Amino acid sequence: EANATFRVGGKQPELWDAVTGEIRVLSQFTPKNGLTSIPLRFEPHQSFFLIFRRPAGKAASRAGQNFSTLAEGSVLSGPWEVSFDPKWGGPDKIIQEDLDDWSRSPETGIKYYSGAAVYRKTFDLPESAKALSETPSNGARVWLDLGIVKNIARVRLNGHELGIVWCDPWRVDVTAALTPKGNALEVQVANLWPNRLIGDEQEPADAEYGKDGNLIRWPEWLTKGEPRPSPRRLTFATWKHFTKDSPLLPSGLLGPVTIQIEIQ
Repeated sequence: EANATFRVGGKQPELWDAVTGEIRVLSQFTPKNGLTSIPLRFEPHQSFFLIFRRPAGKAASRAGQNFSTLAEGSVLSGPWEVSFDPKWGGPDKIIQEDLDDWSRSPETGIKYYSGAAVYRKTFDLPESAKALSETPSNGARVWLDLGIVKNIARVRLNGHELGIVWCDPWRVDVTAALTPKGNALEVQVANLWPNRLIGDEQEPADAEYGKDGNLIRWPEWLTKGEPRPSPRRLTFATWKHFTKDSPLLPSGLLGPVTIQIEIQ
């Protein structure tokens, strides 16, 4: 949280969020001596544009809050069904009792997996949010917070596409899509490539690289379109970026996943 002062006087501040596309008027600000002070709140690494383009009213300050707060969330506990892409070495489907980092899995197909996986869960609304789902016109909103995601997620609830999140805050507005019972949630998560490349380094080499990592020559199996000698390798790169001992990157939906109610 910060109280930012701008060398602008007599103008109405607007917040423009380049990540979400949201544009809204900030009601809480204080003009004084040709300056404007505005209380702001940021998620980790978050930024905004503050725009002054219209005259402000005559009042010296404005009532209301620039940022709403979220009540403590209800955790969506219990098992998740997770589907991986077998083409990239993952299992077709597993049940994960608790959300965990793929790179910590004892199963190599998950530990070294790079690509997209879909998490599925059915849940009922907590009592605190049921009234909002039945009367969404009261202006309050309900959010689904994914906790920690490595590295990007697409959210679908009850067949409604609710958007993609790739940075803090890892949450989407679910107010219009919620039902009191039997909510079908899908979260598609994709991670980065290093884990699969490191996983391939556990297998016998089928290309020659120099000591600095550069490809010495195109492998014959590739130029002739033949099956590769190391069939469990799923990737090929012209530079050897990693070894079999390179550290793996955290991956997947790490949570906790919570339902949060906005307090005006």
